[in-house]
Amino acid sequence: MSIENLPTALSAIRPVRLGVDVGTYGTGYAWTILAPDSPCGARRDITFKRSWPGAPPDAVKTLSRLLLDTDGSVVAIGYDAQHKGESRNAGGKNSGLRMVEAIKARLGRKPDASLDNTITMGQYTDMPEHSLAQFLTQVYRHAVADIARAGYGEDQIQVCITVPAVFTDHQKQLVRQAAHAAGVSRAKGALILALEPEAAAQYALTSGVRIGTGNDAQPVNLTTPGTRFVVADCGGGTVDITAYRRDADGLTEIGKVGGGWCGSAHLDAAFEQLVLMPRFGGERAYARLVERYPSAVRSMRDAWEQRKRDITVDKTESIYMQIPADIACNLQPRVKRVLKERQGGQATQLIVTAEEIHAVFAQVIPQVVDLIDQQLSLVVDEFGAQQAPENILLVGGFAESDYLRQSLADHFAGRAKILSPPEASIAVVAGAVHFACQPEAIARRVRYSYGIEVVSDFDESAGHREEYKKMVDGKPHCFKLFRSHARAGAIIPTTDVVTARYVPASDIDSKIELDIYRSTATEPMFVTDPSCEYIGSLLVDLTPVMGLDKSERSFDVSFRFGETEIDVWATVVRTGKPVHVEFDFVKLEALAV
Repeated sequence: MSIENLPTALSAIRPVRLGVDVGTYGTGYAWTILAPDSPCGARRDITFKRSWPGAPPDAVKTLSRLLLDTDGSVVAIGYDAQHKGESRNAGGKNSGLRMVEAIKARLGRKPDASLDNTITMGQYTDMPEHSLAQFLTQVYRHAVADIARAGYGEDQIQVCITVPAVFTDHQKQLVRQAAHAAGVSRAKGALILALEPEAAAQYALTSGVRIGTGNDAQPVNLTTPGTRFVVADCGGGTVDITAYRRDADGLTEIGKVGGGWCGSAHLDAAFEQLVLMPRFGGERAYARLVERYPSAVRSMRDAWEQRKRDITVDKTESIYMQIPADIACNLQPRVKRVLKERQGGQATQLIVTAEEIHAVFAQVIPQVVDLIDQQLSLVVDEFGAQQAPENILLVGGFAESDYLRQSLADHFAGRAKILSPPEASIAVVAGAVHFACQPEAIARRVRYSYGIEVVSDFDESAGHREEYKKMVDGKPHCFKLFRSHARAGAIIPTTDVVTARYVPASDIDSKIELDIYRSTATEPMFVTDPSCEYIGSLLVDLTPVMGLDKSERSFDVSFRFGETEIDVWATVVRTGKPVHVEFDFVKLEALAV
């Protein structure tokens, strides 16, 4: 088996690198013109989108919201969707409009009743992959128009879309399909995906990081070779975690990708369950408010979204939020009585006590702390403890929460430094641009063992099973064997190509179908092992070389693990013609349900 490096030579064809970060709560994009000789970690002139329709001045992100009419056509996106939706009570029975939110949080997942009810406001069921395509269409049109004003055409753009590290291959493929439906070219290299933590890590290396906030913030250098750090990308839907080591030529992933669905949107869900529902008469009464006044309910959630960022661990005072007039003036007598009883007679403002605030955060913060603690322990266990404290890099919108930062600082006191880059909420979108410029600067830890089903001479001492024993050309062979091209946990640069050479088992086989598998085990022996999963196949045509001796009909099978997804192809050595496999993880996921 051989390993070679695959060069990236797209700079001349697609010199514009566009990074797009579709978050659960907010979405942004940025772009740069790639300089071919730009070194790893170089600072780049990055242009951010800062003029979203309806957004506050200089907003780098717009809201990840999609306003649709009754036939499913797009009316508006982002802040513009919010304003138009509020003016027409989007989601109400007679509004003719509906709002779709937190699209990414639902992509490729089974419905989560605690979260999804707040996303669609209980009115409609939309396929999230279709909604993502609609939303990306609008975002991509803005980007193409901006880049055109700089003198570059759409065929000169390489698009990099970020995805959570916890996304499955199925979810990644849904993102890729949505991007193509939005107009992104299907040409090779026109679209790549980047994991959000690695994009954030690349941003941190160029922008710098600091301990603390405000005047007390101290700069920290992560560019020294050998420096290692855990990255926690704390977004709206997910918290994604892994760890990296800074090497002379880039970043090496030394952690194991992990995370969970415990982003800041789950704080919003907890706020609804622990505060809004009890205040407004319980679950059924609150559901009626959602049905009648969805925009007003959404505005209360948005008010909480803004206030929660500045809440601290030592918060002792209540917070006050205005109850929208549509709700305050139309409460049923029983519901108004409940509201007054819980708030000392107050029915026009929402009074959230410090105890309730801490109870809301207690639903989510411990999960985030545990995830980071587990990742840090994995790094120390595998690579040993170091004298200096470890580094924990926080990025994402949720990373701007004072409550989260202080909780982590308290928990890891003496063990690790809590770091933040400037403008943590834009770290992923800026990092996507850096990743698109130099994806080869990352070496990833492979999640699965990948390989193909092979046939070999039967060897009982090697553990070959009688049930898989068959005679081929008069000799006993063992079928169903797993031949690994990469073992789970191995660290492989994104541009490395792992190749193994094979010859046909039978003298008469002119076409060979190679089945490709992945496994959660490090060294599976048979493709029938419980840890193995079929993911695709390749058809190798040996017809042009059938006149040669069997030993000269060899073919190479190559795996590449870059761009967050695998690429597999076979090449008949004598002809040099490659055949690629197209993985359909959407279909495979459907078959597995």
